[in-house]
Amino acid sequence: MADVAISIVIPTHNRHDLMAAMLGALEAQLPGTPAFEVVAVADGCVDGTQAMLRGYQGPIPLQIIERPGLGPSVARNAGAAAAVAPLLLFLDDDVIPTPGLVLAHAEAHTANPGGVVIGPYPPAPHVARDAFRQMIRLWWHQHFAALAEPGHRFTFRDVLTGNLSIAREQWEALGGLDPQFARAREDYELGVRIFAQGIRLHYAPKALGWHHEHQTSTLNSAFRRAREEGRSDALMALKHPHLGTTLPVVQHAARNPGRLLRLVFRSAKGRPLEWLLPVAIAALSLFNALGWRQAFWPLHARLHRYAYLRGAASVLGNHWWKLQAQAERSEPAPLAVDLADGFAAVEAQLAAARPRAVRVMMRGDELALLPDETGVEPWDARHFRPALLARLGARALLPLIFGEDSRAPGWADVGVRNFDAQLAEARRQWARADL
Repeated sequence: MADVAISIVIPTHNRHDLMAAMLGALEAQLPGTPAFEVVAVADGCVDGTQAMLRGYQGPIPLQIIERPGLGPSVARNAGAAAAVAPLLLFLDDDVIPTPGLVLAHAEAHTANPGGVVIGPYPPAPHVARDAFRQMIRLWWHQHFAALAEPGHRFTFRDVLTGNLSIAREQWEALGGLDPQFARAREDYELGVRIFAQGIRLHYAPKALGWHHEHQTSTLNSAFRRAREEGRSDALMALKHPHLGTTLPVVQHAARNPGRLLRLVFRSAKGRPLEWLLPVAIAALSLFNALGWRQAFWPLHARLHRYAYLRGAASVLGNHWWKLQAQAERSEPAPLAVDLADGFAAVEAQLAAARPRAVRVMMRGDELALLPDETGVEPWDARHFRPALLARLGARALLPLIFGEDSRAPGWADVGVRNFDAQLAEARRQWARADL
C-alpha cells in the first residue's frame, strides 16, 4: 500500500450496521479521489463487527485492529499508529461520508498545507419530534453554521475528531490524543495543543458527512456522556489551568458552590442522589415521550448538571478548590494598526503577525480593541472586517470607508416606491432565479 495517500481511521464500538454502511459510502467516493485505506479499530465490540469487517471483499484496502474497549482516544491512537499514509482522516463510526468528503479533505490540505481540516457532520435528515432529539440536532446545526460564518475565529472546542484530517507528521509531533481523556473531550484537549503549536484550522464545507446521531444517542447515553465530560473537564482544568473559566467545571467552582455542589463533591453524601438518578431519568423519559416540555427542560438541566459534576468529582474528590488555583495569565501587548493605511494594509499586517490582541486606530485615535481570548486562535486577516463590523456597526464604519460626508442609508434609500419599477424588478429577480 505504498501509493496510499490517505489513511481513514475509524474507531467503532458495537455498531455493525453503521460500519457496513460506512464501507459502502467510502466505496462510492468521487472519481479523482486520492487512493486511501481504511483502518477500522474494533474497540470492545461484541456484536459481530469484527466478523463483518474480516469478511469484507470490497476494493478498499482495510486494516482491522482490535482493542479491549479502552475508549475512542486510545482506539484512534492505535489506528493512527497502524496507518501507512502521510495524511490521516478521522471519522466517527456514525458519520456516513457523502461522495465528496475524502476528496474535499485532500483538496483542503493541498490549498492549506500544514493545517488541520475540519469537515461538517450535521445530523442526518430524520424526523425528530421529541424535545431531546430536537435539542441535539439544534446543537449540531448551530455548531457547523458558526464554523461556516465568514471571519469565524476557531476555538479549541471546534476541534472534533468525528470528521477531521491532519498530516501524520503533525499528529506525531503533537503526540496524538491524550489517553487519560478516554471517552470525552479528547479532541478538545488536542485543540488546546494545536493552538499552542500555532497550527491553523481550516473548515472544508464540501467534506460533508451525515451524523446518524438518532441511531446512537439516547437520554441514558447522554447522561453517561455528561459524566465523562465532567471527568475530562476536571482533568483538562488541571492539565491546562490557563483555560480557566472557559471550562464549565471551573465556572461551577468559581461560584458559591451551594448545596448541590457540596453534595456531589462529598461522595458519601452524594450517594442517595445516585440511587434516585434512574428514577429521575425514567421520569424525564416519560416527560419527553408525552411532549411535556415545560417539565422536561428544568429536570433535564438539573440531571445533566448533576451527572457532569459527579464526573468531575471522580477526579477531584473533595478537593474541588484546586480548580480555583488558575495559572496567571499575562496580557499580551496588542498590535496597533491604523485604518488610515487602508483595510488591505491592515489585513496584511494581521496575516503576517497573527497577534493575540489588536488595537485599531484611525489617525492616532483608538476605534476598537480586539482582545486576547483564552482558547481562541490568534487574530488573522479574515477575522478583521467581521470583527470590526460587529463592534462598531455599519453606521460608524461608513464615514471611515467613504469619508466624513457619508451617511447611513434611510428607509427611502432601500428599494423603490414606484409600483411599475417594483414589478419590473420582481420579474428580473424571478428570471435570474435558478429554480
